[in-house]
Amino acid sequence: MQTAMQSFIDINAIDGKMYVYDAQKGEMLRLHFDVLHKEIVKKGDFYLSCADFTDQHNRKIDVDFLVRAKGDVMITTQPVVHSVAGNKRACHLEE
Repeated sequence: MQTAMQSFIDINAIDGKMYVYDAQKGEMLRLHFDVLHKEIVKKGDFYLSCADFTDQHNRKIDVDFLVRAKGDVMITTQPVVHSVAGNKRACHLEE
């Protein structure tokens, strides 16, 4: 999980920033990576784990990464904004 997430972050970073669209606010976030969380949970067909970032407004952004297994390999499919400045958002992945 951690390797899949870190690889996703590294591959998608441009000049040290990862760009994630915040659909709830209609804003493109420019995120500086801080730290991966160690906790892993399963939601529906996905595993989730989080990472902390700091955005262009100096807010703490908690991003969930959706990860699925393909054989013996874990593949990160997409990031989802989980919280902004400590304000959590709903995440509905269960079927």
